[in-house]
Amino acid sequence: MQTFSAPALRLDTTNWHIEYDATTRRYLIRSTHIHAAQISWFDPEYWAQQKAITGTTTGRGITYFIQYNGIAMVLREYLRGGVIAKFVKRHFWFNGLEHTRVYQEMALLDAMQQHGLNVPKPIGGLIQRCGVVYRNQILLERISGAQDFHAHCQHDFVDNVHWQALGAEIAKMHQMGVYHHDLNIENVLLDNAGKVWLIDFDKCKFMQPDPQWQIANLARLARSIRKQRQQHADYCINEANWQAVLTSYSEQQKSIKLQHHTLYI
Repeated sequence: MQTFSAPALRLDTTNWHIEYDATTRRYLIRSTHIHAAQISWFDPEYWAQQKAITGTTTGRGITYFIQYNGIAMVLREYLRGGVIAKFVKRHFWFNGLEHTRVYQEMALLDAMQQHGLNVPKPIGGLIQRCGVVYRNQILLERISGAQDFHAHCQHDFVDNVHWQALGAEIAKMHQMGVYHHDLNIENVLLDNAGKVWLIDFDKCKFMQPDPQWQIANLARLARSIRKQRQQHADYCINEANWQAVLTSYSEQQKSIKLQHHTLYI
């Protein structure tokens, strides 16, 4: 039996530089090549002064869309969810730089890009130590001309070829051993060129490929679609679209037998 060996979640120091300021207790992770992030790039006020903020979205926190010197970027802060967020919203226990949320997500995205997956490109990360805890932010390249499948489905049907591409992309992710913590219809994008992207890899990780968690990951996506169909009477997705996802996934993952009666929308 072939032993699974997960790629190490470490940033390649030939591509990434980490600066630590002992006075401010800040770590800056930036590229050694292009788009070398600066501390100021993680401050929304700085971008507001530059008139570079092109939009925002509000969920657990505010995500900023930035356009600067021909670079489209996304800036977001890591925030807690659930009951604990009522008491501690933006602080996490510090257990070493490589265990911070931003470092883990950047390293995972970097590894996935090297394996040819369609995921956002990280630009930089900022970690602010505060005693035994820390806060952190991530800066990503924005995917040009992309909109999530959920937004598309509120207005029109997405062609089956794109649903097939989604199934294939999820299969590639699973073959690499990547478990997506929050695989849902809002975390899959379609760009103007018809390319499908997967986003939001906070708290995602490498796992030994196994049908149990891989099918459960698909079931999570199916549940998110069912939820949206219940909330939107004219939601534009049908059984043929979903079957296109499952069929394409199965073609890539021939060893996994999907129980279609448990994977429904």
